[in-house]
Amino acid sequence: MSHAWDLASLLIKPVQRLLKYPLLLSAIIDETPDSHSDKENLRQARAMMEEVVRNVNEVRRRVEIIKDVLTSKKKPGTVAASVNLGKMKNLRISKTQPVDENSEAAQVERMSQELKRIEVFAQQFAKSMVDWASSMVKVVRALRTWSIGFGKVIVLSPEEGSEAFEAFVTVVDRQLMPLCGDLEALIFERLLKEIVHLLKTMNQPYKLLASMTEKEPLHYRLFNMNVSAKNRPSQTLFAASTTYLALRAQLAAELPPYLTLLRRGFSISVRRLAYIQTLFWKDVKDRWGELWEMLRVDGEPNAGHGETVAVWQSRWMDVDDVLASLNINQRRKIYQEPGPTRSSGTSVHPNLAKMEYTIRQTGRLQPPSNRTSNERMHGHVRAGKGESAGRVEDRD
Repeated sequence: MSHAWDLASLLIKPVQRLLKYPLLLSAIIDETPDSHSDKENLRQARAMMEEVVRNVNEVRRRVEIIKDVLTSKKKPGTVAASVNLGKMKNLRISKTQPVDENSEAAQVERMSQELKRIEVFAQQFAKSMVDWASSMVKVVRALRTWSIGFGKVIVLSPEEGSEAFEAFVTVVDRQLMPLCGDLEALIFERLLKEIVHLLKTMNQPYKLLASMTEKEPLHYRLFNMNVSAKNRPSQTLFAASTTYLALRAQLAAELPPYLTLLRRGFSISVRRLAYIQTLFWKDVKDRWGELWEMLRVDGEPNAGHGETVAVWQSRWMDVDDVLASLNINQRRKIYQEPGPTRSSGTSVHPNLAKMEYTIRQTGRLQPPSNRTSNERMHGHVRAGKGESAGRVEDRD
């Protein structure tokens, strides 16, 4: 039964010796008289240990199948008996926990869809996060460009500078710009790396799901097959069905805790982004507050952005009036093309008028007459003279 010389050496490695426990209990039961009060308890203990051994063997075989699938480099779409049939022929689901195949398959399908939704959310979340950080950099750069342009508008020179304006530009250049750079680096280090790591953990579940989906038709083919002496399933079909059952059972067991941890990880990322954004806006507010305190006149209250906009508009009003009086800023039309004049009341589409086509009373289009160039020239001259005379009469 065992090469152990005593009970202590037999029990020193329980995992390795687990398969020997039912044999040990069987030997004890054989030596125990029927009148002993613990013999029934020994039989129950042996039955429980046999169940434990079956579950351990099932898990070990399932692990081997999972390992073979994950380490396989075969392209999707190829089905082969890539696992040891001798190890798989006794693979079966535990009798103590009967599993409804339909409900288990539906559960795995729902969890696979949930996994895909989480992946889509993670990708969109990462993209939105990077776009937000980039937009902050663009806003500050645009503010810097506006500052330089505004300095040129008010004709600031190195000789005649403005202390307030220089302080404003300093805040933008030396404080807000580095702050945005730190924001991008912080998002990359604290968020993007972790999100990428979480996304990488999806590779193995996706590979198991793909292999399970690939072998599912073969499993149901075997399941619905009429087995007879002349119609026996092939080893490849049996291996594919057994692998499918092992993959489905393992996914049904491990996907729920995995999805729970995955949601928790992305929830932490969302809260961390909110914390980073809070710190960023607090720093921005502090920089502008320091500038306000430095430039503020004694007794001047901080009435918020509304007061700032009102003061700006009052000081810019004179310049705005001058700019508004320029013709280039007028909304009315300074010049308008004269409309075409026609002697007849028939209206012609502008495109047809450009084509120099005439319209007869029948309504059909006709090409221009073959008048000579001299006739057309005389006609234009006569028309020109008439228009000149009309303008002279108007002046009179």
